[in-house]
Amino acid sequence: MASGSSPPAPDALQDQSIREGNSRASESFDIKLIKKEIETRLIVATLVASVTFTAAITFPGGYNVSRDPNPGMPTMLHHRWFQVFIIFDSLASYCSILSVITLLQAHDKPHKAKECLELGGPALSLAVIFMTVAFWASLILAVSKLKWLMILTLCVGVSFVGLIYIVALNVEDMQSGN
Repeated sequence: MASGSSPPAPDALQDQSIREGNSRASESFDIKLIKKEIETRLIVATLVASVTFTAAITFPGGYNVSRDPNPGMPTMLHHRWFQVFIIFDSLASYCSILSVITLLQAHDKPHKAKECLELGGPALSLAVIFMTVAFWASLILAVSKLKWLMILTLCVGVSFVGLIYIVALNVEDMQSGN
């Protein structure tokens, strides 16, 4: 303490102690929220990975039977919407697996939890969008012989994929504080 200055008032010390206590409590609360968010996203990412994996091994249209020229090959292999399904189902699967791996890193490295959430969150958002497009493509494939239903499914699908994209961006912006 400098000479000639008076010691801090007891109220000032108490106020500083309360502020430090609140800061620690707030930091602890933030860590708990991050951990809860990581756990929730890890469950969702695991579900997306499971669903996309299952969709990949149970192709829309099934497989050619043994008496066909190419047994075991998907029956819709050369259909445009089947190819869209495969591409987006694969992307959804890869993004969800990336999200799972990233979010699991947060358990091994708690000091990196926020960074893991910042990487795993967008990967999961992309996985959900890609999974939606894959689902939409499989629906169009299923009704492709009925033109009016295919067009309706296409219109509804485009609208909802756009809506999901907008919602996902807004959620990410809200979480980053923008």
